[in-house]
Amino acid sequence: EVVLSGGGHGDWCQPSLTQWGFDLSHNASGTSIAAIPGRAFVVTGNNNASETFYNVNISSTYPPVATNDGNLTGQKKAYGVFGNEDYAYIATDTSKKQGVIIELTSHTETGWLDIDSASVNGRSIVVAGDYAYVSWTNSKIYAFDISNKTGTKTALSTVTLTATAIKLVYVSGNLYAALDSSSNQLAIIPVSGSSFSAPQYVTVSGQNGRDVYVNPLLANPTRAYLATSTSVSQSELFVIDIPNRQVLA
Repeated sequence: EVVLSGGGHGDWCQPSLTQWGFDLSHNASGTSIAAIPGRAFVVTGNNNASETFYNVNISSTYPPVATNDGNLTGQKKAYGVFGNEDYAYIATDTSKKQGVIIELTSHTETGWLDIDSASVNGRSIVVAGDYAYVSWTNSKIYAFDISNKTGTKTALSTVTLTATAIKLVYVSGNLYAALDSSSNQLAIIPVSGSSFSAPQYVTVSGQNGRDVYVNPLLANPTRAYLATSTSVSQSELFVIDIPNRQVLA
């Protein structure tokens, strides 16, 4: 039995798309977005002339209204973001601050994730419990203890991949990484705290990995959805059987 609750304001037999927008100031491009109920977190990059981070409140009205709750200003370029009710975490291209912890009441930096390299930039970030996992342009993922949100954090451990992880997702003890490569586009890395196990790879008949989604509400997810770069001759969205590491569609 399925019961559809009220409040959706839609026609299930004739669905339509309602669009609304939120303006990112100045010239930088939106590079990554994350969301929790009632809130979205956005970072910008590719150009310095913008706020680095936006904390966007989204109303429950119809249509929804987006308002800016605060920013992290400055000249950082950011390419990954993760957030919860109290803190946001961003991956940047800034030396010594490739990962930044933002307190959401004051929208100020309280902590920094540093691998002591001026030539390596952050690309994606995800948090699980007391640990942050950050991918970098040197094709590695680093683990940091963020139980204390203040000060500079150094990496506890690292795992090396076959390419840079453009997007990281954590679900039920595994990191899922979309890799910037035309082979081994998806890596699945078992992780416990700061301990990484050997990556397992899935190759699809497509271009470089760009994004991945795994249902975070499932204790034992069976499907991963991988997006790849645009191609005139190959598919760009793949459904992957997680337990068997096989491409289904």
